[in-house]
Amino acid sequence: MMKKYRIHIVGNGNSWTDFKKIDQDDYVIGTNATKCKEANVTLLSDIHICEKIKEGKVQVNVPVVVNKHVETWINSNPGYLEIYDIQVRFKDITPLEYSSGHYAAIWGILKFEPEEIHIWGCDSLFEPHTRSYTDEIVVHPSKHNTKLMKSCAERWRRAWNKIEKEYGPTKFIFHTPA
Repeated sequence: MMKKYRIHIVGNGNSWTDFKKIDQDDYVIGTNATKCKEANVTLLSDIHICEKIKEGKVQVNVPVVVNKHVETWINSNPGYLEIYDIQVRFKDITPLEYSSGHYAAIWGILKFEPEEIHIWGCDSLFEPHTRSYTDEIVVHPSKHNTKLMKSCAERWRRAWNKIEKEYGPTKFIFHTPA
């Protein structure tokens, strides 16, 4: 295990642009088709984004951390993405309970045992919606339903609370949209 003092999770919400490293050796984990140039890896958990990569509609220029489902897709479609690591599936979590930001945080904590984890661009923590720049890549019908988005944002907030309690020795710093 490679211990790091600080890691950053950069989500896809509009405030991802507020992200900035604190120290040069900070480890940065993007999510999905990350736009974060400083990302060391990105956690990719959406097969629909993989399909858009194959179609040439979006690029991912960093190694990816994937779940088993995405790993199977990548192995069936060689040449599009470089797998860095596999994110294990959690038995007590349904696929929609967590966002890629949640999975990225857990992967980073288990991989690096950081003292601090900074969360950027996870706007659903502070807003009653789940809009992000990945909506331009993959259209999910739920994004047109305010009630569904609000419900999902609330579920994701509860999930962050659960993760923060479960991985308590790590200090969580949530950066609010500017």
